[in-house]
Amino acid sequence: MGKNHSRGFIVLTVVAALACCMLAACSSGQASSSSSASSASSASSASTSASSSLPATSTGVSSPVDGIPSDSVLLFTNDAGIAKLVSDMGEGHIPTSCNVLYDMGGSRPDVDVTDPATIKQIYDALAQVTVNGPSNMSVTDSYHHVIFTLESGTKVGLSFEGDGLLVGGKTNFDVSNTRALWKIVKDLQDQSMGK
Repeated sequence: MGKNHSRGFIVLTVVAALACCMLAACSSGQASSSSSASSASSASSASTSASSSLPATSTGVSSPVDGIPSDSVLLFTNDAGIAKLVSDMGEGHIPTSCNVLYDMGGSRPDVDVTDPATIKQIYDALAQVTVNGPSNMSVTDSYHHVIFTLESGTKVGLSFEGDGLLVGGKTNFDVSNTRALWKIVKDLQDQSMGK
């Protein structure tokens, strides 16, 4: 009886230890799972917020691309057309044309650009424009855009309100590093107007 009692105690101790290990593993897994779920929910919420505000699809560019900041407007939109533009440019396929406008109350014209070197210059400047986050601001009478026509004939582009707001449907987004882009566009407009 003493042996059986001793053996039963050992079995009970092993079972208790295993139960403790399982509980610890489950708790850790739940915390990890909860943390992952929370992170996924936050990411999904941010993605949904951005995608509900911008024309978006699920096939956008999601990883950093050489020479493009990770917070670039070109990586932010999650738009299939913009993703194709980035992919084409990465492979050396320059769009056939680019239409640009720096609007000042309708006093400046939009300009069609067909020179590949200039299109690449516009693209490179646009790639450096970075998104800071959502904005409650809005600008009227100052609607800028950059629209590329890909080799396939597809038109893709981005619209801005003033110098520093990316238009995103119901939500605008504050952007930085726009000076080089708008300088190129204004210089092209000046040339077009004979200035």
